[in-house]
Amino acid sequence: DVRKIENEWWRQFINAGQALSKTLSMDTQFPLKRFVAESPEINVSFAVNKSWSSVSSFPKPDNLLTPTTLSANLNIDFRSKDYPLNLSANLRYRDGNPMLVSLSQRELSRAQTNLDLLGIWKFNQKTTLRVSMDNALKRAYSSGNQFYAQEVTTTQIDTQVPYRLLRVNLEHSF
Repeated sequence: DVRKIENEWWRQFINAGQALSKTLSMDTQFPLKRFVAESPEINVSFAVNKSWSSVSSFPKPDNLLTPTTLSANLNIDFRSKDYPLNLSANLRYRDGNPMLVSLSQRELSRAQTNLDLLGIWKFNQKTTLRVSMDNALKRAYSSGNQFYAQEVTTTQIDTQVPYRLLRVNLEHSF
């Protein structure tokens, strides 16, 4: 609950009502050669989750337990036969939905898509070079809150500055 007391906003969390949550998940993992005999050494994994939830003490449609109702993850790994090289890409998606946290406050969440890349070159048993890039798509992430008080609505949106993180690690065992 959010209340204004002497020109100060106060927020108090209360467990009220009953909640119901349902999730449908699917995961699969396979070598690409299973379907395309002449393909390179690529392993594919894919997962998707769809959830439905409701909290009885809040009105529809934003009476969710979590702002994420759909998420998906695709991972592709390549291993070279001719070189000591491994490459990997991981693509993740998560939707975002408004969610009531009280009768006077709604949390806002936007969808996120991220792509991470990794390359590994193994020079020998003791020396490995790893190059990785996080957030290769350079997508920003936004979230926020809406507060309701009588006939006034206040909306606050926070957007993180998008960045790519590049790492280069040379590992050597002695």
